[in-house]
Amino acid sequence: MNRKLIAVAVAGVVAAPVAYADISAYGRINNRIVIADNDDTNMETSGSRFGFKGSSDLGNGMSAFARYEFGTTTDNASAGMTAEADDHKHGGVNKSGLNRRLAFVGMSGSFGSVSLGQQWSAYFQHLGTHASLNIINGPGQIGPFRTGNTVKYAHSFGPVSMALDARVDDAGDGGGNGVGGGVTVTPMNNVTIAGAFDSNDDSNTDVMGVAGILGFGGVTVTVAHEQSETGDESETNNTLLWLGTSVTDQLSVTVGYGTQETEAGGSTTEKDELALIGVLNMGGGLKLWGQFHNSDTGSMDADTIALGVRMDF
Repeated sequence: MNRKLIAVAVAGVVAAPVAYADISAYGRINNRIVIADNDDTNMETSGSRFGFKGSSDLGNGMSAFARYEFGTTTDNASAGMTAEADDHKHGGVNKSGLNRRLAFVGMSGSFGSVSLGQQWSAYFQHLGTHASLNIINGPGQIGPFRTGNTVKYAHSFGPVSMALDARVDDAGDGGGNGVGGGVTVTPMNNVTIAGAFDSNDDSNTDVMGVAGILGFGGVTVTVAHEQSETGDESETNNTLLWLGTSVTDQLSVTVGYGTQETEAGGSTTEKDELALIGVLNMGGGLKLWGQFHNSDTGSMDADTIALGVRMDF
């Protein structure tokens, strides 16, 4: 009898975290066919992923949360597996099978939220979500996207939301030490103003960016500007313009233009990029999309066409 009671007690303790946690799984398969200037045609993955979200009520208005998300290759069955490859939506093509995108845990309450782990940077959370709208290669931000070894604090009050983060990485295995922050203000439904900064101690790089978003008559206009400085070695200025509209309830069209100028070593290089994106929402999590991209660096002018199918579940 005692052994049975002990077994039941142990089983109850082991099962308790599952019983009190709300856990959900999610995923995305997003594959594309890419046609380049030289008529090379390839099928590639485009930010495919799967993950788990967990949350639990701690009482007194507080809750715990966690997230684990992996990027995965969905165009190559023979790919290997690694935790270090990068596969963000801005052109990174992961051919290694599996990579860790997000892995963080935290607590939230009336004070806001605090989280630790690999997560979206405060810079991307407040500037990149407005300035970097391309599906694959195209005009986009120059600040950090996801950062490892990160402690982040976020809060919102009224029309203002903010976040601060710090990378604690003396070992140098997650991008190095650094800090960042961002603020988004929405004074009215059709106007948003955002600003962000990030400083990486190891690379001695400082980035600052601002964005303004205006919606009117079914059209959304986004203007963003970034400046990045790496010590006394280089300076980059990045200006972005996005126009988006819903043609129908299912079809949306976005046009993006970006110009980037970099001064380094006494010389200046420029790059202009143009993106035209169409997304057809078929319902049930299925989207058909296409993107035309032109990149002009003066010495090279290249066009790319991508046609994709995306399923969120």
